[in-house]
Amino acid sequence: MDKLKTINEFLEGNPEIDIINVNKIDYLKNIYTRIDSAFGQIYDYCVAPRDSFLLDNLVSSKLQSFMMDLIPNGLEPDKIYNFENEGGILKVGQLIFDENIGEEKISTVRSLNLNDGLNIKDYLSDIRDNVTKEYIRRIIVSPFPSKEVATLYFGYSYVGYIDLNKVLRLLEEGKL
Repeated sequence: MDKLKTINEFLEGNPEIDIINVNKIDYLKNIYTRIDSAFGQIYDYCVAPRDSFLLDNLVSSKLQSFMMDLIPNGLEPDKIYNFENEGGILKVGQLIFDENIGEEKISTVRSLNLNDGLNIKDYLSDIRDNVTKEYIRRIIVSPFPSKEVATLYFGYSYVGYIDLNKVLRLLEEGKL
């Protein structure tokens, strides 16, 4: 099953949400990031309900319920980060889906010329032969209470928390 296709079609076909943005990071295009990254690709979907949630004491439970409705039938998230309201600071929830998208077999051959008196045994631990690198695509669904809040917070490397007091102040000032 192609999880990316399933999630994309589910989100695009859902009339109750807006997809605000999709950040795609493709580590496969560059050999240096490809070898060092834990993931081959990351897709981060920023979504919000078409009808914004009021930012009140119940926002975390409303968002939690909304987020759980974003799981397509037949798919189970690999990780779920739950929403929590901690005194005006909203801990952001996320759905995480991982899928294997391939592997790369890497063979390393080193030829050392140690005429300078160095001991070859000191270098043998660095030699890697026939390494297989698995590539995982991570798909993140990040729900926000409104398009305005999503626009304000999404795009950071990891959102983590939303300051509800700041958001309410910006709404009152007409800046959101």
